[in-house]
Amino acid sequence: MTGHTGHLRLARSPRKQDGGRRHAHNYYLLGMRRADAGAGEEARAHLRRALEFDPAFLPALRALAELESGAGDFPAAERWLRQALDAAGPNADLYFQLGNVALNRNDPRRALEAYRQAEALEDATPELRFNIGLAYLFMGANTEAEAVFNALVLEQPANARVWDALGCARRQRDNAAGAEVAFVKALELDPALNDARDHLAQLLMETADLRRAQQVLESALKIEPERRSSLHLLGMVYATFHDYASAAACWRRLVDLGQASPEVYQSLAAACLRLSDRARAGAALTEMLLLYPEHAQGHVQLGLLLLDEGEIADGCRHLDAAELLAPDDPAVRQALAAARALLARRR
Repeated sequence: MTGHTGHLRLARSPRKQDGGRRHAHNYYLLGMRRADAGAGEEARAHLRRALEFDPAFLPALRALAELESGAGDFPAAERWLRQALDAAGPNADLYFQLGNVALNRNDPRRALEAYRQAEALEDATPELRFNIGLAYLFMGANTEAEAVFNALVLEQPANARVWDALGCARRQRDNAAGAEVAFVKALELDPALNDARDHLAQLLMETADLRRAQQVLESALKIEPERRSSLHLLGMVYATFHDYASAAACWRRLVDLGQASPEVYQSLAAACLRLSDRARAGAALTEMLLLYPEHAQGHVQLGLLLLDEGEIADGCRHLDAAELLAPDDPAVRQALAAARALLARRR
């Protein structure tokens, strides 16, 4: 019998469906092997191929999210996780991963929202509660963060990272004594936990216990000689001591390691100026602006330095660039006023 079928679709054979899932699984395995070998692009290609056979294949979607998150492409990681949620429906583990991505994107409010969705689906694991505490901490909700970490240290008294996080929450609440107790406890439990050393050093710097801060950071660098955060903090300690040569050596080391932040270059330039080494200060700022050409404050610093050296045209060029980049920045306006005063004195 023939007739009009309209919008009805023919059912796919179970064998065809099973074959698609089998192919998806095989490409997923290939992708994971390439990921383990460090071949990220090949891994992505295999995983995307898996999704061509089964767009709802959760292992491939999650693997793609992890790859992108590991590569620092957090928007892409979020897209894969949301596609996984569309395919799987509410899923505590996927919401947990989504919260982690949001936290890495410096969006603690969205992270907390995702963690709460995970918590509503399943009993909260210690890992989930720890990350909820981190979200509160990054939001500045320090009372809530401390409450979370206080509860966790009662349940996990041998967990060094929980003690470290509790120290951070106490430090944010201006409880210096309680914070120090927590950081010291973290290091007793895990002597290699250099995050706790950095946090303890920052606390000691705030309480003007600079010699102990120096000792703590030097201990960190004995364990990790190229630890960037500890090198930067040690440079700050030396600068506070007015030992600008040692401070500059720390920041120069960071520059030599590569991918130094603008703050490192600016600190290096300031230390060089304290040492009356204007050439090295200018070189540091010039190098910074090659890497960060839209850094208005860098243009201001270099512009003023050049004007003071009598290089009027180049100095004005950098100040003009700063004004274009940040016309409403009070610091830029103040620098321009200083530059005009300097030029007036030179006339």
